[in-house]
Amino acid sequence: ETELDMLTSLGWHEATGGHISDRQLQWSLTSIQPDVAEGDLVVSLAHANVLPHFDTEDEVISLFTYDNWEDMVANMANNGLRYAFTGHQHTFDIESKVTQDGI
Repeated sequence: ETELDMLTSLGWHEATGGHISDRQLQWSLTSIQPDVAEGDLVVSLAHANVLPHFDTEDEVISLFTYDNWEDMVANMANNGLRYAFTGHQHTFDIESKVTQDGI
């Protein structure tokens, strides 16, 4: 198995953007559960953006944001993740999202 085969099996598929596979998302949710249960602050670090930084980003430069960001963000937020730091665009701003569950 090559490094590319390994990355592809984990969900990676493009050079600038990203994709979180169901397997990666489930691992993330399972990994944070004990800390969330203890009341610890859980944060995420990612290179690609987990939220668009402006309204038309999905149409203009979608490769800078995880292509399944809406599902990923909803699942992570609804399971205790409150903050994610990203840096793909080198912007200095704060974005937020309220899920359908009000989180």
